Amino acid sequence: MEKNSRNSPLRELSERVLHPIAKYLYELGIEPNQVTLAGTALTGLGGFLKLQERNLGINANYPALGLLIAGLICDGLDGVLARYSKKSSVDGAIFDLVNDRLQESTLACYRAIMAMERGDLGGLLFSIITGLTNPLPSYFRALVEENGSIVKESGENPISFLGTRGGRTPLAILATIFPDVVISGNNSIQGFLDFVISGGNIISSIERIKNLIETKEIENMGGVKFIHLTEDKAPEGKLEELQELGRRKKETLGKFININSFVFISLGMIGGINLIEKYFLNK
Repeated sequence: MEKNSRNSPLRELSERVLHPIAKYLYELGIEPNQVTLAGTALTGLGGFLKLQERNLGINANYPALGLLIAGLICDGLDGVLARYSKKSSVDGAIFDLVNDRLQESTLACYRAIMAMERGDLGGLLFSIITGLTNPLPSYFRALVEENGSIVKESGENPISFLGTRGGRTPLAILATIFPDVVISGNNSIQGFLDFVISGGNIISSIERIKNLIETKEIENMGGVKFIHLTEDKAPEGKLEELQELGRRKKETLGKFININSFVFISLGMIGGINLIEKYFLNK
């Protein structure tokens, strides 16, 4: 029975590993949100360096990989620092959430552009699907939390784990750094990894929709009320805090999903038109 919304085993591991660094940053006066922004900047820079490697005339694999790994470390470090400095807050959690989704969307955009440049239709398609589905597990988790229940943060099985931040981020990094590695025929590893990520996102979303259906008296789903079936409820003293966090996350992610969907649908249309012209109209 889950009693804590932060219930991923990966969090406990990162807490132990990153605690000394968080303590040092606290002594330097570094704020958690500054670490979050540093992670977003490093992630964006790493992906952009990989995107521009042909124009720069360099092999950017390992410099870009180093930047992305540094960004990933910042992603875990900001929360550890916030808890160590006793500055955890709903506003901080929302700020971290938006930056996490922005980092994922940025890398997916870079992968779509690189797939477009090398004429990889499968890579383009699955990077677009990944970009569209990345925010969905977090959105459905927010709906569950708004109703006072808790999801298993790392998913209920290995497939749904791939639709969580901890599962899909390493795959996204590999897909971004080594996009043109061919695994069979003309199929790139980037297309395959984005296929896996998007599948994980969909399975994780379905899992959380089931959690949502099991929460107490869901009012706005076609006018039907559902009975509470799950025991994964927040402790009494934390219930209102969890519901407020879920409500804020839902509102923020709803806006993010609208903008994110517009970006990826537009990118997919542009990429599709370019590939059609390249393979059919220019023959």
